[in-house]
Amino acid sequence: MRAIVTKATFLLPLVLQLVGLSPQSVVADNQPSALGIPLGADRRTIEEIFEKAQIRAINAGDGGNSICYYEQAPKRIKDGGRVMLVFHEEKLAKIVLLIEVESQRVEPYLSRYRSLKENLTKKYGKPKQAVESMDSSCSKHPLLAIKTGKARYISLWETRDLTIGLKLAGDNFNVHFNLQYEYGKLFDKYIKSKDDEEASNL
Repeated sequence: MRAIVTKATFLLPLVLQLVGLSPQSVVADNQPSALGIPLGADRRTIEEIFEKAQIRAINAGDGGNSICYYEQAPKRIKDGGRVMLVFHEEKLAKIVLLIEVESQRVEPYLSRYRSLKENLTKKYGKPKQAVESMDSSCSKHPLLAIKTGKARYISLWETRDLTIGLKLAGDNFNVHFNLQYEYGKLFDKYIKSKDDEEASNL
């Protein structure tokens, strides 16, 4: 995933006002944001946003390239659960929101996926890529198909700076349902730094 001057940027001043911060102290003009979180912002700014919103850090991470978790995003959506933040050199490169649907039936999962996809399409246009498939042998047990990797629903949108991904899939009898925002120019560097680190350890 890569590549947004997001249309959600105009919502950021209102979100920041609600949590007690001024837009100037957080995000530059045209800097993308999602779920009330400005991508590309420094770690301290992100921490202040969550502190003002009284959202607890589950794992704050450590170091310039790190991953941290919070209980939820400052700007909440239905079924939105924990949020994972990926930092590169103390700048926010990626947001992953876990979608938590509690059901033993497939319909609530698919309904939520379709609803999110519809709203994301209204905002960002037609997905650049979409894969929505199920093994025909699993048609009588669709939720099990998702949990075992035999069905997957994935849509990707791209703008100038961001790639947005919506994923409903699974493996090992677990469902993986999430909404991701990658800030291309930073996340590319994060991936390269991880590849370089691995190469140096060989």
